[in-house]
Amino acid sequence: MRRRRGRGSEDAFLRQVVGLAARTGWLTFHVRAARTSRGWRSPVSGSGKGFPDLVLVHPQRGRTLFVELKSRTGRLRAEQTVWLAALRIAGQDVRVWRPADWPQIEALLKGEGSAPERGGKLMSPLSRSGSDRGERFDHNAEMHPGEPVDG
Repeated sequence: MRRRRGRGSEDAFLRQVVGLAARTGWLTFHVRAARTSRGWRSPVSGSGKGFPDLVLVHPQRGRTLFVELKSRTGRLRAEQTVWLAALRIAGQDVRVWRPADWPQIEALLKGEGSAPERGGKLMSPLSRSGSDRGERFDHNAEMHPGEPVDG
């Protein structure tokens, strides 16, 4: 079975995040795409298109994270931006993580990260990766991994 083009590193990143989350007490939820006669599809209905890749819940810490995973160069699609903004407006802790963010992701999942700020605060694009496009929270914005997304 062939992998979706360009998804290999994102799939490996997903496995890495889910593995650490499970080892550190997080419940994880992810909807896997399946290959159909019309290409790769995720079995969702309603307004599910663009829903974040992962929902992480840590019952002992009282934390819930909605996480969109992107490769180093991956960009948010319009429907992903809608979901991230809606969840943030609803007071949820929303993150966009890339492999280069691993030290911050690891600290957060191990309980060493900061508590979520309800409602979030303004995010500036990542500049340390050299992929800074000078954008704010829109279809292609990049957010800091250790802070909630803000719209």
